[in-house]
Amino acid sequence: MNLGLIINILMQRRSLRKHDQWSREALRSYQKSQIKQLREFSVEKSSFYRNLYRGRENAPFEEWPVVTKAMLMGAFDKAVTDPKIKLKEIEEHLKSVKGDELYLGRYRVCATSGTTGRRGIFPCDRDEWAHIMASYARTYEWAGVRADLLHWTTAAVVSSRNPLHQSARVGASAHGPWMPVLRLDALDPLSESISRMNAFQPKNLIAYASILETLAKEAIAGRLKIRPKVVISASEVLTEKTKSLVQKAWGKVAYDAYAATETAGLASPCPEAGRSHLYEDLVITEVVDEQNRPTPP
Repeated sequence: MNLGLIINILMQRRSLRKHDQWSREALRSYQKSQIKQLREFSVEKSSFYRNLYRGRENAPFEEWPVVTKAMLMGAFDKAVTDPKIKLKEIEEHLKSVKGDELYLGRYRVCATSGTTGRRGIFPCDRDEWAHIMASYARTYEWAGVRADLLHWTTAAVVSSRNPLHQSARVGASAHGPWMPVLRLDALDPLSESISRMNAFQPKNLIAYASILETLAKEAIAGRLKIRPKVVISASEVLTEKTKSLVQKAWGKVAYDAYAATETAGLASPCPEAGRSHLYEDLVITEVVDEQNRPTPP
């Protein structure tokens, strides 16, 4: 991780800490100003959004037209706000990504898995990537992981090593002198992952929920000999069975982080309320029905 990115992430994380103390009124005011800026920027820079919002320039947020992934990817070259970005070129770029290469020397590109039929592709500039990293840093910090110049720690991340996946890019970006990260693929041979973790002795463990269950069983059996201070589950549903196994293996409550490639951090358990807290200063989340209509609470 370069120094400029580190400083950017730390500054954005400091801003997010201030948001944690906001009143509901302050949060609503911030959302309103950010929505206004978002719409104005999108209409100015993107012909797709300019056409979409024509005649709705002053419509309230809840009346904005829904944009599905199929719509976005179908109009990608018109939707992006940098005319230099071209979908065909990005597709070629993604074929050659091995590590932390940048598209056009500026953008980190992440992609969804495509399990719904078509993958989404999301380029992020340096500030946007720092913003994404800061949202994950909030998740880790709420769970009890503090990593900065004054707080050194270590972590093992068992997820995907595919450089197109956001979890892999985040793991690579998080690696630094004050938080060395052991990155393991969930598909690696289990014995190999156990051996590497036993040698590394991470203070924090972050993993897909399904592999976390397997690792907890290995710890109970005495083969995985690590004592993480914090255990974070990600990317999949955290079942009661897995929670119970984690508690039995390490005496810890599995911390359930909710994120997506499109948004980065969405929610995580609030240390005070004891239930998942939406990151409403970063994302406005709606639960909708099959016709994308908001449902009752």
